[in-house]
Amino acid sequence: MPINFHHAESLSNRYVDLVLAGLAVGAVALAGGDERLRPGHNVAATNEILSESGIVVDYYRLYGPTAGAGRG
Repeated sequence: MPINFHHAESLSNRYVDLVLAGLAVGAVALAGGDERLRPGHNVAATNEILSESGIVVDYYRLYGPTAGAGRG
């Protein structure tokens, strides 16, 4: 699923996976009433929730610079 941002090139699917996973994690946190999320811009809480989800670790495991390299 390609996504185009204003004045930007299309993003590859691997980046879209991370963006959509982050949106899903955020939606679940909001729907679940996570008390860390208060009205306004909560960068620290958002970073904490995303970190707890493990999506960034999984992203780098799948797509990081050494993924599939077969070399140590």
